[in-house]
Amino acid sequence: GSSMDVRGRWDADGIKFGGDTAAANGLSDYEKGLFTPVFKDSNNATVTGSLSAATYTKIGNVCSVQVYWTKNNTSHSNIVSMTLPFQSISAGNQNCRSVGNVMSYNAPIGNKSNNTIIVDGTSIANFWQLRDNATSYFFITIDNGSEMFFTWTYQTET
Repeated sequence: GSSMDVRGRWDADGIKFGGDTAAANGLSDYEKGLFTPVFKDSNNATVTGSLSAATYTKIGNVCSVQVYWTKNNTSHSNIVSMTLPFQSISAGNQNCRSVGNVMSYNAPIGNKSNNTIIVDGTSIANFWQLRDNATSYFFITIDNGSEMFFTWTYQTET
């Protein structure tokens, strides 16, 4: 006769691949969706803009986020943070759980480097701007009409 290889199984722990039977390896969550991030400036005021896209895909406890946003007011000159769809995993020691990518168009970045991090146990991405080897700011400078593109992949609490 012939034998059949087990390609996967489904049980109370989720989907398991191959012959794996360990509960910890069960994939029990898959989700795609849209969310509405809230941007804050250095005075903790909400920065308004035009949201073209804010999407996420969550597989197990790993979430990938993509945001395309344009600042369309003159009230704020920087962004400090943005909310995320899920809380990041917490190790209790405030370590950085993820870094992300920032790309901008029509923004006053000059020779500066824009960066972002997600800290343990938060649902917030923080921005900063590296100016040189000794100086950095905990915000990104933006002008009216600045188009911002952000991506992250981070571990979630659940």
